[in-house]
Amino acid sequence: MSFIAASSAVRERSVATIMGQVLFLVGAALGLCALGTYLGRDLSFGTARLLSFAGLGMLIAQSFVRPLRYGPLGIGWLAALAAALVVFYGLFTPFWFALRALAWLAEFRARRRG
Repeated sequence: MSFIAASSAVRERSVATIMGQVLFLVGAALGLCALGTYLGRDLSFGTARLLSFAGLGMLIAQSFVRPLRYGPLGIGWLAALAAALVVFYGLFTPFWFALRALAWLAEFRARRRG
């Protein structure tokens, strides 16, 4: 196959079609992130941590298992990965901010006393 034949096959695709597909996938990813945040609002911290480690394991597994990167299985795999990570960060970040605020308050009170 020559370079010209390969490049002419690529030109047959419409820019609007490709852009529409990309924007659909971005919208689906944002929707799944919102769903993961909504579903994870009442989870315990231990469950959120477990989901975070599961998401990290899924990300590492994706590097070694080729079918997890392409096709419908890949889209489902990435959706599950995004949901696991969003649930973790949706719960962990406010918890971390609360701990930092309490630590700052404790340090402030200690300085006023001493």
